[in-house]
Amino acid sequence: MRLGIYLVLLTTFTVSANGFSQKVKVTLNLEQRSILEIIKELRKVSDYQFLYRVDELRKCGKRDLKVQDAGVEEVMRQLLDGTHLTWRLDDDVILIKTAPKTAAPAVPQKVRTVQGVVSDTKGGKLPGVTVILKGTTLGGVTDAEGNFKFEIPDQKDMILVFSFVGMKKQEVKYTGQENLHIVLEDDIAEMEEVVVNGIFTRKKENFTGSTTTFTSKELKMVGNQSVLQSLKTLDPSFAIIENNEFGSDPNHLPNIEIRGKSSIVGLTDEYETDPNQPLFILDGFESDLETINDLSMDRVQSITVLKDAAATAIYGSKAANGVVVVETKLPAMGSLRVNYNGNLQLTFADLSDYNLMNSYEKLTFERLAGCYRLIDDEGNILDEEQDQ
Repeated sequence: MRLGIYLVLLTTFTVSANGFSQKVKVTLNLEQRSILEIIKELRKVSDYQFLYRVDELRKCGKRDLKVQDAGVEEVMRQLLDGTHLTWRLDDDVILIKTAPKTAAPAVPQKVRTVQGVVSDTKGGKLPGVTVILKGTTLGGVTDAEGNFKFEIPDQKDMILVFSFVGMKKQEVKYTGQENLHIVLEDDIAEMEEVVVNGIFTRKKENFTGSTTTFTSKELKMVGNQSVLQSLKTLDPSFAIIENNEFGSDPNHLPNIEIRGKSSIVGLTDEYETDPNQPLFILDGFESDLETINDLSMDRVQSITVLKDAAATAIYGSKAANGVVVVETKLPAMGSLRVNYNGNLQLTFADLSDYNLMNSYEKLTFERLAGCYRLIDDEGNILDEEQDQ
């Protein structure tokens, strides 16, 4: 009970002190004094404490303060009038700080509508061409007919940048033309020979390991059945071991060797997969034989086969049987695209080297082989001499 009374009295005294401080009247007549000097005088005639940064107050120079029985609001208004400072009263403490900068009102800017069409050197319209105002992110993309239309702020020296995959980037100065006709030229450049090992790309002349790299175009030149079959044809060290026990089962995965066997044979039954298979890397991540075998050749950018100790230095013991690194094509920037590629392949057995029998010769061969015998009218089997 006694503690409660003390708390009530303490709260009452605090409220009274605050109310008293805010009712203090100040009378001062100061001329050509700095703000720091004026604050010292205010401390003498009031109970207020001041919190400020000295370097900020020194920037304000000297001023006059003439007040008669003025409250704290009037005193601080005259003291900081015309300065970059503001103040706030918190209990008996006056905080002086830099006033926040107010943003200038936005002036509506005049805009221009830019429109036109983009084509190649043969006159074909180019969809998906990126058009931007240089130095900004403002712009758009051409539609299916190669047309574009967007708004940009009206300013001096406006330059439009046109870019498209496989085409040379072109910059055009815009001077207010109503309709632009832009022609982009093919960007023909020879690719530098590099080695992609799934982790980094290095120039071929700087790579000491034994590798072979094939592009998508080279893979398609020798066949379109699968990526592995094309590799088998192009690289002699890449061998697909045929297993006659599975016949023509299309779901059976082949056994692959790079430069022959380099691991202990006969371990297939002890593992879920063949431990003697090479390591497969797809876009920097470890993959499996089934994924690579089912990969469409139209998605492949390049395939690199790592054959020697350089592969184990990167991937460790997993690469003891070699590494097959597959890089897929990156999607082109711009609008959504749908591509379709269809291939039809018919395979027939080449029997031109065989001397085939006719029907009479076939029946005679089967009879002589014991498949069936001739019988007489009574159902008796005739001997071979009687048959003749």
